[in-house]
Amino acid sequence: MRLKFTTTKFVLNLKERQQKRVKIFGVKRQCAFIWPTWWVFSYILRLLGREATSFPGYVALKIDPLFLQRALRRYQKVIVVTGTNGKTTVANLLARILRAAGLKVVHNQEGANLPAGLASTLISQKGDWALLEVDEGTLKTLARFYPSIDMVLITNLARDQTDRYPELSGLAEEIKDSLDNPQTRFILNGDDPYPAWIGQHKPLVRFFGLEGEGTEEGISPLPFLRSPPALHPPPL
Repeated sequence: MRLKFTTTKFVLNLKERQQKRVKIFGVKRQCAFIWPTWWVFSYILRLLGREATSFPGYVALKIDPLFLQRALRRYQKVIVVTGTNGKTTVANLLARILRAAGLKVVHNQEGANLPAGLASTLISQKGDWALLEVDEGTLKTLARFYPSIDMVLITNLARDQTDRYPELSGLAEEIKDSLDNPQTRFILNGDDPYPAWIGQHKPLVRFFGLEGEGTEEGISPLPFLRSPPALHPPPL
């Protein structure tokens, strides 16, 4: 006798699936189920010679679409580094500085900065602070799941991957509108018009950039903090 397997009753939308899981497993049991699942997938991928930086997180988000929201609540501080260029280098430098200061930092040093990569990092590491390199187009998604980000550092915003992102003015406006928590601190590139414009609408902001006269070698000094840039309308 052949058994006929149908999946019709399992075809539910995302909200219904989430409610069904919570009803059956409960939130705590559902979240606890993710860690052994991650371990199994990571072990299999490493046997195959893969780094397992994103796929376990992809599975976790399928099991629990609100996993990022639940996981980020565990940390004392959540710091986000984003931008078109330099975010990996800056995030790695900050992670070394914080760890040298004795802090236990969770950090996606491999550069997996999309939601699945962030989820894999939060599953695989333990610490008190989360320092996350986040793709600039993903930042609004992360802010929607976890609006209580403590600090955001934006290196710059430049035209890149035009098939994925809107025009720069639209991307800057999306970032400004999504990060609307008045308690979030911003460290922004004051020499880039787009982060500078974002900072003009935030109460807790510091700017960095080039200041001063050029030297004989043609290199300007680079202080960490600079004076706020002049007010200007949003860039086109």
